[in-house]
Amino acid sequence: MKFNLFKLINFVIITNIAFIITNIYMCVDNDSEANIINSTTTNTNSSSESLSTSNSSLYTLSNVVLTSPTKGNKICNASVQFTWDEQVIVGGGITYTLVVSTLGNLDSPIINNTSLTVSSYSTTVLIAGNIKYYWRVRAITSQITGEWSDISYFTYGSTTPLEMAVLLTPVNNTTVCNSGTTFTWNAITGVSQYDLSITSDSDFQNVVFENTGIFGTSYTSNSSLASGIYYWRVRGINETCNGIFSEPYIIELVWLIQPVGLSPANNSYINTSQPTFTWNQVEYADKYHIQIATQSDFASGMLVDVSGVLTNTYYSSTVSFTAGTYYWRVQAVIGTCSSAYSNVYVFINP
Repeated sequence: MKFNLFKLINFVIITNIAFIITNIYMCVDNDSEANIINSTTTNTNSSSESLSTSNSSLYTLSNVVLTSPTKGNKICNASVQFTWDEQVIVGGGITYTLVVSTLGNLDSPIINNTSLTVSSYSTTVLIAGNIKYYWRVRAITSQITGEWSDISYFTYGSTTPLEMAVLLTPVNNTTVCNSGTTFTWNAITGVSQYDLSITSDSDFQNVVFENTGIFGTSYTSNSSLASGIYYWRVRGINETCNGIFSEPYIIELVWLIQPVGLSPANNSYINTSQPTFTWNQVEYADKYHIQIATQSDFASGMLVDVSGVLTNTYYSSTVSFTAGTYYWRVQAVIGTCSSAYSNVYVFINP
């Protein structure tokens, strides 16, 4: 048999190429599988970490926030009521520990209740007589012990409470002019001063005005509150006691801005003896009061003085203005509240 060198060389080349291709494929395939495994492992770890974080948040107790007695309060009552915010956790089973002591570091506690299942506790064991008490609370479950709340304190003045104030004016559910509103209430026996509180919410969390230590049973506020709904209340205080706040009254404060006259414009000439007077609309106003006179101080020479009936922002005069110079002004009204008068406008009938 004759040996063919050319065919041998071709066979070797083809065999080597096939081997190389096979190895490349296996490498690619192995890398892909490794990537899939790594990806699966990463996702599994990520999911485990996410689940762990989620579970951790579901089983975490936050610090308790104390609500009453408020820090520095002076209590006069037959019992002392402690309250704090309620903790919520998956599975429940929360108890609270309340510690009360006359010492600032809470040593030698008078109360050390470790099995409270609600976020309040009332007691009569504390001794009155201007004694200062410190207290704190923490939440506990079978697996978690929460951090202690901040330490708060109060003074227990007397077991005899002060009477609750009765609010007089502004009357409940009324509209009040927001320009020097006077608040009044009844006098309380044994009270030397009063605290007045005004808020924009019924829970008295958003205090917008507060005055403490008021002598007497009235207070005129010069605070320029925005128009809106407000709640106000009063309590009596003396050397040993802060009384209980009265039941709140609801009022609507309105701030009526000064109207702007539109026509006849200032220093203008009219071409009719019975012009129409117009002005801008004022928020909250439901009526308007217009005056027209021959004198700029409106003390005399009054020709038109219309109030209580104008609900629109114009007035069609029924008075004929002969040749001469005249003055007019307008104010906004709602209920018993009136804005300042507009500027005085001059018009002339030639």
